[in-house]
Amino acid sequence: GRMQSRLQLAVFVFLSLGLVAHSQNLVVSSGPGKGRSTAQGLTIDQDSWDDVEDVTTRDYQPGQPGQARNTYAIVNNFGASQISERIDAYQYTFDLSTFGSIAGIQVEYSRRSQNTVFDYTIELILNGIPIPGTNRCNITDCSGTTWNAGPAWSSQKYGGPTDLWGTSGILKATVADPTFGVGIRCRSSAAFFVGDRDPEVDYVNITIYGSPVTEGELGLTSSDGTKSGSSVVVPAVVGTLVVLLVIGILIAIIVLVKRRPDLFQRLKNISDAREAKAEEKRKKEASAESGMYVQSSSLKLQVIGDEETKSEPYSSKTSDYSAPPAKPVTYNAALHATTSTSPSPFIPGKSSTPTLANYAKVGKSDRPPTFCFGVDLDSVRKIGKIPVVVEECIAWLESRALNEEGLLRLAGSTSEVSRMKDAYNEGKSPDFSKNNDINNVAGLLKLFFRELPQKPLLMTQGLKKMTSMTDHDQAVELMRSELQPLPATNFATLKRLFIFLQQLAMNSHVNKMSPENLAIVFSPTLNLSMPLLTFMIACADKIF
Repeated sequence: GRMQSRLQLAVFVFLSLGLVAHSQNLVVSSGPGKGRSTAQGLTIDQDSWDDVEDVTTRDYQPGQPGQARNTYAIVNNFGASQISERIDAYQYTFDLSTFGSIAGIQVEYSRRSQNTVFDYTIELILNGIPIPGTNRCNITDCSGTTWNAGPAWSSQKYGGPTDLWGTSGILKATVADPTFGVGIRCRSSAAFFVGDRDPEVDYVNITIYGSPVTEGELGLTSSDGTKSGSSVVVPAVVGTLVVLLVIGILIAIIVLVKRRPDLFQRLKNISDAREAKAEEKRKKEASAESGMYVQSSSLKLQVIGDEETKSEPYSSKTSDYSAPPAKPVTYNAALHATTSTSPSPFIPGKSSTPTLANYAKVGKSDRPPTFCFGVDLDSVRKIGKIPVVVEECIAWLESRALNEEGLLRLAGSTSEVSRMKDAYNEGKSPDFSKNNDINNVAGLLKLFFRELPQKPLLMTQGLKKMTSMTDHDQAVELMRSELQPLPATNFATLKRLFIFLQQLAMNSHVNKMSPENLAIVFSPTLNLSMPLLTFMIACADKIF
């Protein structure tokens, strides 16, 4: 009882001092003294800013957004798929005389545009050069930061009281330097028919958060303005908190040891069990490679003459299928024997008997007829004219995930996606209801299209002309004429995919997956340009 009381007292003191330390944080804000437009840092074409000095003037009162703003920086004639130059706001006047260290930095700026514009890079600068690692669009996703379209202005904030913009620390001298500031780039959407965007920025404010001076600087300055090595400023209250934390941990360990004398033995037993399990796994893998008999709770591989038998015991707790197979799936090695003109399905130096995994390394003609991945659309298993993987994945996602934020952009589990892929290649359909992560099913759908040996729609000269067309109806008719000669399976597969993507885009106010964002995801997968994909997704109901 006494030990518990001491532990509770230590926790109380620790939290109380933490609140006191938090209340001592310092805050100072400032606007810039200068602005400029620069193309530094990118080799691609960029549109320049006009009236850049106007970012130094706040011609409205905070809390009164309805007042007119007459001075602002602007990019004129900003078309589709464009990137602006970097507009730099610098020469801030921060009073850091009472600051001991910098705890966080927040940037806030007012912006608007005539049509869809997004943030592209937001980064801290020093001497006109970005401070390494501080680009917010690498730290957090900027694809959803749409600028306000219309006469009204909106305010965007990045950073905060404890945010050091991806660095290990930023020095007072860096922030006090007159060349310190922030650089902002924006990009336009890839939509064809929305006209100029003309982004505008009114005022760029920076707020610095820090703790008061209590002890001297212990750190070294690096050339990029950040702290190097273990250099920090250590206020006395922070040292006290660290000591109390160590004491609290020691007290907790003492209490656990007194209550559980066998604690360390139990921990040792757990460690030994893990090592034994890892060793058993290594032995099984070595046995499998040498063609010996292998058995686990969820898989049996047994070499029987020239045959390999694979079975999935339904009683296993790790089974991922909704019903037991009627009988083991058997492949005869003699049917897939190699010749002098065909690639060998065997791994040199390993077993002379082919395994199911080896078939993934050979041509389509040597693969089992159940394969769904990495084969032509005319050879894959289908439901009607649509590959079974595509139909089942999309149908499942349509019923559960149309409002899922970041669907198709967020990655799933590589191991789970690989497991479901193997199931399809074995002639089975995995039970998605036993897979709680929607992103795994979405990842499986993307993997199917990524592994197609030939994409269902190639970039022809006719499609390339669409990027310069201004008439919406003519663009739709051209797309229809390009799709008409496609094989029936290709057309049906594309139609199923793009109608589904259009449904997602119609819910972009919830799932954040606009046609532009979906095009970013599928452009490398389908080997099509982003403007073309954006158009096909937005107009899928008219094209197909």
